[in-house]
Amino acid sequence: MAEPEGARGAMRANLCLIGSIAIWGSFFPLLAHLLETWDPYSNAAGRAALGAAVLAIMASMRRSPRPLATPLPWRRIVLLGVVGVAGFNLFMTLGIAHSGPISASIVATTGPISAAVLGRTLYGRRIAPIVGVAAALAVAGGLCVALAHGEGWDDLRGGELLVFAASVSWMWYSMRFGEWLGHVPQTVATAMTYGVGAVMLIVAALVLGALGVSPLRIDTGVESLGLMLVVAVSSTAVAVMLWLSGVARLGVTVGAAYGNLVPVVAVATAWATGTVPRGLELIGGLVVIAGVALTQLGPRLERLRTRAPSEG
Repeated sequence: MAEPEGARGAMRANLCLIGSIAIWGSFFPLLAHLLETWDPYSNAAGRAALGAAVLAIMASMRRSPRPLATPLPWRRIVLLGVVGVAGFNLFMTLGIAHSGPISASIVATTGPISAAVLGRTLYGRRIAPIVGVAAALAVAGGLCVALAHGEGWDDLRGGELLVFAASVSWMWYSMRFGEWLGHVPQTVATAMTYGVGAVMLIVAALVLGALGVSPLRIDTGVESLGLMLVVAVSSTAVAVMLWLSGVARLGVTVGAAYGNLVPVVAVATAWATGTVPRGLELIGGLVVIAGVALTQLGPRLERLRTRAPSEG
């Protein structure tokens, strides 16, 4: 009986990851549309705040008999909220604002490379030599995608680097979340870290607006607010819970590999909303995905090599 239950659990985890990636893939074009009438800082703060509110409601409705940990590890909760939640949301929003939805979605597939580097940094895990080749391909592909938006190097706006920073922030959050808060119910832990991140983003938006660095620009139209609510609830509350459930069972590396599907969904969504991808974007995307695929293939080849019987 254990095997079927294990198989069902793995299937549910895979479906959770597929669901989260499907939501995040459509998130890129929708967020780009919102940024036409919202400033990036207010946008990031608004999404995080709405998402945190929904997560708080979900946490209050939990029926799990598992009690809350006492005392709660507040230092770690704050760190996860600031670096993981606020960092990810801000870097991703600015990245999309300074690149484009398709470009950002393609660069976001570098998650497996981020996971490999973080695994080495945090846990001392060995990085296969092929990861260096994969990283070079990912960078080359990212440059192709970036150049697709202009006529030359002078037109690069740095958004792709911010998307990569968002990927690193999110992979770090995903790794540390289970390690640091595994003893806290998932809905509660997620709501708390997103609450901290939302507060940080709101303060940043207000301060930057007051200083005139980034004037507040908030579209209060019904259509815009409705789209903001949909994006916030789906990409924050729903997708994050699905993602954390999936990686808790299958691991961050497998979840990052699923990220290769994000550009497919993003391109389909962009096409449906009237944004046709450029040829150089598609070429760059294939190069990035090839680099990411090497990060998955490398460890398997290494295992096969070490298991091969020695000659003589």
